[in-house]
Amino acid sequence: MASTLIFSLGDKLEEKSENTTYIFENKKYKNKYLLDIYFQELEFDKIICFGNSRSSWEYLYRLMYLKYYGCEPCFENLEYLKELRELYVIEEFFLKDKKLKDKIIIKYFEESLEKKEMIDYIYKLRDELNNAEKIFMDLTGGQRDLPIFIIQLLNLIMQDTAEKEQDVEILYAKLKVKELFEVINLND
Repeated sequence: MASTLIFSLGDKLEEKSENTTYIFENKKYKNKYLLDIYFQELEFDKIICFGNSRSSWEYLYRLMYLKYYGCEPCFENLEYLKELRELYVIEEFFLKDKKLKDKIIIKYFEESLEKKEMIDYIYKLRDELNNAEKIFMDLTGGQRDLPIFIIQLLNLIMQDTAEKEQDVEILYAKLKVKELFEVINLND
């Protein structure tokens, strides 16, 4: 079954995971960031990642490398990604990898990005998502207007696939108490 994980990649994810606990499907995960838990617990074939020049691309690369190669990536590559700020170079880095290139779609979400450009992104992604039987969509991170665009994308997909059944889970990490988050399914 083809499945896709959609999320927004934040910054300083290593720091944000320290002293933080997430509850996902009644299991507690200490000192892990939400994306790490998704890579561990969810079955998906492809990711669509919204990010910007400050996003933790090295964190994502490490998770992807572990998932698709089964080992830690080279330390130099992680350091290289930490220093990169040019988004087209970051995308090229992922797309040059023989296994990862078919597993990721990177979309940039900068403050300066015009809303029209974001809508164009959404229409381009529609075709990709029409092929997915299962979609996991995390609305936790990123700019506050990103979830609005993601919901619009979902609406387009649902219109196109009215005759085809698609399973969509909308996930969100809700703060319960200081440094304790519970991942909830917004479909419920």
